Amino acid sequence: MSSRMGTGRPALRKAALPRLATAAGTHHRPLKMVFRLTDRNKDGSITAEELKRMLLDKLDIQVDDSLIGELMTSAGENDGGLISEGQFISWFLKMQSLSADKAPDHVTSDLFSAFRLFDRDGNGYITLDELRRAMDLIEERMTEAELNALIQMADADKDGRINYEGTNLHRTDAVYRLYTGPDGLRARIRARSGSAWPTACCPSRTWPTCSPRRADILGYDLLELCRRGPAQRLDRTEHAQPALLVTSLAAVERLRDERPRAVDSCMAAAGFSVGELAALTFSGALSFSAAVRLAHVRGRAMQLASELAPSGMMTVLCRPDARLGFACSLARRWCEERGLEAPQCAVASFLFPQCKVVAGHVEALDFIAERAAEFGLRRCTRLRVSGAFHTPLMAPAAEPLRAALADTRISAPRVPVYSNVDGRQYRSAEHVRRRLVEQLTKPVKWEQTMHVLYERSPGVPFPDTYECGPGDTLTAILKKVNAKAADSCTSVEV
Repeated sequence: MSSRMGTGRPALRKAALPRLATAAGTHHRPLKMVFRLTDRNKDGSITAEELKRMLLDKLDIQVDDSLIGELMTSAGENDGGLISEGQFISWFLKMQSLSADKAPDHVTSDLFSAFRLFDRDGNGYITLDELRRAMDLIEERMTEAELNALIQMADADKDGRINYEGTNLHRTDAVYRLYTGPDGLRARIRARSGSAWPTACCPSRTWPTCSPRRADILGYDLLELCRRGPAQRLDRTEHAQPALLVTSLAAVERLRDERPRAVDSCMAAAGFSVGELAALTFSGALSFSAAVRLAHVRGRAMQLASELAPSGMMTVLCRPDARLGFACSLARRWCEERGLEAPQCAVASFLFPQCKVVAGHVEALDFIAERAAEFGLRRCTRLRVSGAFHTPLMAPAAEPLRAALADTRISAPRVPVYSNVDGRQYRSAEHVRRRLVEQLTKPVKWEQTMHVLYERSPGVPFPDTYECGPGDTLTAILKKVNAKAADSCTSVEV
């Protein structure tokens, strides 16, 4: 990002630049400040013109059109030119990471002098009174409540003021969060659902009012099922999905108790399959109760779709010369020749190089497994799931989930969340609704998402990553995709 100070405007308007900075500890909070100041109608999105006007008129920063264009490209054309808070934060941080070795960073070079213009007594902190005076200087009229909200947003140590010393835009303590999916983790849920779970699993700490043991959400006691089984019932998709969601969020609350900064500093989240609901709940896009209801509807609809035809999933380890696509095509043709109508067989999950999950009709999976060597496949392992998730065989589940999403209040994510469908950030409530339905019948692009999350310039450290939920499957996958990033990954269970 490039900037220049206008010659015809008061120099003290430069004092607003700290809102583009990062605060110690929770580095992206002041970025939220500038976004929310720009978003005057409080709808969770801004346009490119609104952003340019705020930067130029209020802060005297002129941003190249090419950089604004990059932000709009990341937002996509399907949102009518609207930029979400998460997209703005990620875009700005990307500009900062690139500036270290590709371009001069005028915004950062002005940053500390701008902070000091806020800090009238020079003690290294910005108080509410100093922030109020600075807003008056740049003619940004704000209520007392709004000023307090801005202070609280950037106040990392909760002492009523902003500590701006030691600011670091290159995020050496950035945090990512990954949420577990369903494959083979039911036993871990049963084994690890202890007595502390009810108070931990609800992020709002209001178990009595939004507990998933309430009949109006699930119709059964989820905790009792996880504790006592029977195992065959918990293994059913309709029950496993709410259990995975709640245990993942319980792990977040455990992390919040043990390492609160790891939660407050989170800059990105992603979830595998149903884990995406946990990521969206953490980001503020979904309420806890809404997420439990969606997991219930999703799991039940996928269970019913699975019962329409014998189908399943299979993990495949490939040799470098593997012909997996050809194997799936040949399997479909083989099934057609034997009278199976519209046979399905395709990659349902991209896990890491040389490892995929194939899903489809059981006849097609058997065909591939029996001829694995011919197709360059080292090993084929069937998964204990009820159907061919993330393939067209889940199409009957789409309408129930679409209807449930239409009745669900969804907000723009406050923390960037990356979609399984294409590895890109969710941009708006409608984008969330659309992609969650598409995810049922499209493959999980997990390997591609990991590349997006962990791509960085040489010398930029990898973030701390926490896998929240049963087991450490995603940590093991990350090690195969990016071993250095996995060195900073920790599994958090309950």
